[in-house]
Amino acid sequence: MRARSHTELDTRPHLDSLETCSSNQNELGFHLRPTSHVSWIKRHQDDMIVTPFAQLLASLKNVRKNFVDLTRIPPEKAKRTSQLNSGQTAPPNFTKMITTAADDSSLSQAVATLEELDWCLEQLETMQTHKSVSDLASLKFKRMLNKELSHFAENNTSGAQISNYLYSTYTDKKEPDVDLSRGLQIDENTMITTSKTLDSSISSATLMGQIAGVHTTTFTIANPVPELGVETPNVDELRCLLDHINDWGLDTFRIEELSGQRPLTVITYRIFQERSLIRTYGIEPHTLISYLLTLEDHYQTVPYHNKAHGADVCQSMHVLLNASALEGVFTELEIMSAIFASAVHDVDHPGVTNQFLINTKSDLALMYNDESVLENHHLAVAFKLLQADERNIFSHLTAKQIKNLRKMVIDMVLATDMSKHMQLLADLKTMVESKKVTGNNIIMLESYDDRIQVLQNMIHCADLSNP
Repeated sequence: MRARSHTELDTRPHLDSLETCSSNQNELGFHLRPTSHVSWIKRHQDDMIVTPFAQLLASLKNVRKNFVDLTRIPPEKAKRTSQLNSGQTAPPNFTKMITTAADDSSLSQAVATLEELDWCLEQLETMQTHKSVSDLASLKFKRMLNKELSHFAENNTSGAQISNYLYSTYTDKKEPDVDLSRGLQIDENTMITTSKTLDSSISSATLMGQIAGVHTTTFTIANPVPELGVETPNVDELRCLLDHINDWGLDTFRIEELSGQRPLTVITYRIFQERSLIRTYGIEPHTLISYLLTLEDHYQTVPYHNKAHGADVCQSMHVLLNASALEGVFTELEIMSAIFASAVHDVDHPGVTNQFLINTKSDLALMYNDESVLENHHLAVAFKLLQADERNIFSHLTAKQIKNLRKMVIDMVLATDMSKHMQLLADLKTMVESKKVTGNNIIMLESYDDRIQVLQNMIHCADLSNP
């Protein structure tokens, strides 16, 4: 059998898939597998498999099935090696594989070949899909985006500008990209001037070692803490709205009005109450309100990435965590980490993109080496605010719990970098499809990589879901 080249596998359209895909899907949905395998894959799963690694697994399983049929290996000898030798990590000694004295040499060779194929399949099925193999899917998705944006950019200058923005925002610049900005003129002097103004608005810090944006704020908090977290003359109406905290599409803007411009505080406080996190982790209500008010005060007054957005993402994450499919999946610490990460994910956002900060050589870009600049800054501010005793809501956690929480929060907030969009989709879809192909209809999130991968996609979804 002739080996297919990378180009053939990557770009060859498959006509058999027209039966189940729309014309628009087929125009872009080229599959990394031979055409003859499509029908088997459709029988194997209700939906089409599109990620390259999962397609590879499906194709190899089909090869195994056909090999058994063609060689007529007896059923007792056709069982998967993994079923007989669970836990085997090295290739079996194929030279010692002798079937029976009555078997002819062809059958012996067929059985030995099947054993080797089974071992290869087992290694692939247990391979970590979160990193390298999902890059195949990420590159495929990026090529699809390139194709669409290239057509759009050819129409006019505005199209080129929009295309350039979309590509730079939703793809990781570490990957090779396509120049979509032909004819696009950028006034670098204007950008640098704007950057200087921006730097002054981000921070009053004079040293690079200091965390920009952090300032001292003093609040007078009633004792005991008000029922809804803040004092307001609109208690009844605000309580009525917060009673729908578990519903998708909560009116965050109305809550902002009724709470005296404190939507993030009242929504996050209500979620901590709803999930009994205050009691579970011994959090003092006064300490929690002090932290939330300070956090909210560090959200800048910008058109989109403001405290209303932070509140909305936090509530959206709360609703997603309530999905029936996720019941009992995550621990209380993982849930609290997800809620906290959602609340802090855009604190002190200046209202410009990472790419703008990098292009203008902003102090923040220099501090974080051009890598997820804003997301690293949001994390630094959020954890810095916890250092004051009166705001340390995690003071009763063990050292191990704090370490785990911090790692999860960092991983989740960094996932809100929009340039990671394609990689997040590729990682998740590759993981899900690969588990389906191996016969796991129920996807178990047993490893940290699998669990954080789902949480990262959830916070990314919450970040994109709101008004």
